[in-house]
Amino acid sequence: MIEFAYRLAEPNKPSSRNLQIYKHYFRAVAHRINLFKAENQQQVLQAAYENIQTALNLENNAAYLHLEAGLIDRYLGNLDSAFYHFRKATQISPNWFVPWRYLSTSYFAKGQIDSSRQAIKVATQLNPEFPGILNHQAQLAEYDHEHLKAEQYYYTSIKKNGNHYYPFERLGFLQIHYLNFALADSNLYEAERRKAGFNFPHFDVDTPVMFDEDASASEPPIPSCELPDSIHNDDPILLFLKGYEASRTGNYAKAIEYYQRCMMYHPKHPLAFHYMGRVYHELGQFQEAAYVFKIAQKNYLHPDSIRKYSNDHKTKIRLANNECAMKVFHLLSYPFEYDYYLLGNCHEKLNSYHRATSVYAELLKLQNNNKIGFFKLLQCYETTNHWKDAYELFNNYPNILKPAKMIAQKCAFFRRMDTLNQLNSEWAYEAARFHDQYVVPLSSWPIFDLHKPYSEPNEDDLWSSSRGTEILIPITKTGIKLVGYAKNTIYSTLYFFRKTANTTLNRSIESDSYLHIAGLFEKMNVPGFMLLYYRKS
Repeated sequence: MIEFAYRLAEPNKPSSRNLQIYKHYFRAVAHRINLFKAENQQQVLQAAYENIQTALNLENNAAYLHLEAGLIDRYLGNLDSAFYHFRKATQISPNWFVPWRYLSTSYFAKGQIDSSRQAIKVATQLNPEFPGILNHQAQLAEYDHEHLKAEQYYYTSIKKNGNHYYPFERLGFLQIHYLNFALADSNLYEAERRKAGFNFPHFDVDTPVMFDEDASASEPPIPSCELPDSIHNDDPILLFLKGYEASRTGNYAKAIEYYQRCMMYHPKHPLAFHYMGRVYHELGQFQEAAYVFKIAQKNYLHPDSIRKYSNDHKTKIRLANNECAMKVFHLLSYPFEYDYYLLGNCHEKLNSYHRATSVYAELLKLQNNNKIGFFKLLQCYETTNHWKDAYELFNNYPNILKPAKMIAQKCAFFRRMDTLNQLNSEWAYEAARFHDQYVVPLSSWPIFDLHKPYSEPNEDDLWSSSRGTEILIPITKTGIKLVGYAKNTIYSTLYFFRKTANTTLNRSIESDSYLHIAGLFEKMNVPGFMLLYYRKS
């Protein structure tokens, strides 16, 4: 109907222009809606993109057009462009809650969590009961590991709109995390019912931060055994299990008493020192915890050796049926790296980063593919301003991450140095050459209009990055946030070469920096700056 009206309208009249905008806008919306039942989604998205761009060329000050452009860019994977459009929509219509909600999800995708919280706060004030806002509040709660709070948001979202698959799907994943498989299956079934055969693509911007699969595996559920009130000191298995049962119920004083009896009568006990260290760690007594974790490292036995240890001592178990005690004892064996994670964490809590550095370095020697050890050692080096050691760590373990992820982590490393004013001319030159060699080849080259003045993005936009994963460190209840794909394109390469040229006293390095800057401007079709820097070189 709009297209028919457009044909009837007089050319060059305001009504004709408005109808043309609406025509392309609704075409874009129709293509986006049909995306979910299309087999070739890229083709549909491209058609939507072309129509919304035509509409924006006709009218660049309409919030609804920028919102639609942001949604289409998000589906195309152009997160930075989507962010621009959502932010523009909030500036044009600050009282419209929808762009605030999507601006919040865009900040979330960039890893700018505080900004995401501020944006969703505005959206909530404008419309606190909108299901999409509730879903995003749940995503932020998942990010904070507040799973019960996330569940409540998802349940409230379902009450407001029970026809959307997303809150059911997330509830299913949360319940898998709790090992509540029956309820998880029910919710995932409800999610699939609501998808109704449509093809819903998954986008990083809508996916809560989940833990690295290798590091987040929870410990197996441990059954309980009926244990006697009185335990003989020559029984290392039941003495330990009494301590474990006490610690599990929160009776830490009784747990320590039994663990100490284990240590007194069985100084080579393979489990008691570790689990007593956990009790001290839970109580915040980190010096005591560090002491017993060191002994636990020396006494450690692998699961097969634990089985042999329990078989050697099973005759001392004074129970009618000792199978349960033996089974639980075996289940409580643990990976050797847990002692290192906990010991390193104790040293960090005590601000003894030099000791924590030694712990993580030793762990990496024993397990050279341990990502937790790698990133914790990197953090310790940076905390103590050992930047050279930190950078050498990347070179010593080049295969610990996939190449693209390693590039992103190095970009983040140089950014942290710069933020902390640790980037002297030598480091700036190293950063510039790194970006020029590895980051620029991955960049999309912006080509500038010769008839318009050249401008660069704001400095904050140079460093925007999509959200990565978080490695959950077992037992310690802490995590390591990893950056995702960094946006550090040619602009950040220009930044580091300029910083080098402005700070170095070496004329050869200064000339080389200007030469690289000129080359970058030449590729971007900015002849004025290209000639300027070629002359400087």
